[in-house]
Amino acid sequence: MACPCEKQSQSQYPSPGPVDANEVLIRLAFRPEMIDEDGKLKHSAIPKEELQRQVDGEAPNRGCSVFREAYIEFEGLKREAAQLSEGRSKRESAWSFRCNTADIRTLLTGDGDRSLCVVDRAEQENRAHAELWGGRAGRSPAALKNIRDQLISRLLPAGQII
Repeated sequence: MACPCEKQSQSQYPSPGPVDANEVLIRLAFRPEMIDEDGKLKHSAIPKEELQRQVDGEAPNRGCSVFREAYIEFEGLKREAAQLSEGRSKRESAWSFRCNTADIRTLLTGDGDRSLCVVDRAEQENRAHAELWGGRAGRSPAALKNIRDQLISRLLPAGQII
């Protein structure tokens, strides 16, 4: 079942349109702040607050940022990683983690609700930007942790960017 927010772009800027089920999404993470010595994502790679929708039917202030692989080139990812690392001494290197939109949309909470919506949120300078939003507001910290753990288990490392 599609979330209503997924049916149209949630951006004020020109975008590729709604995120298709067959798209590959990229999440950036930084070593050592967000990636452990074995190359696995730490919980800090996906703050629970980014998965909590603030008000049903409205966009959250900030969702979990991802990039739509079909609309961003490697140089664009490098620029994004450099911007996100600027002034942050705990970010030595940037890595990309990939997943399929359809896999994210199949994640369910313990009560059988959709965990996450994948929405187009193109930015003025980056039409490949999308966000993962919590499927509904008011989830408990334990439920958000479960959603984050499920998401981390779906993100596969794709390698170092810078």
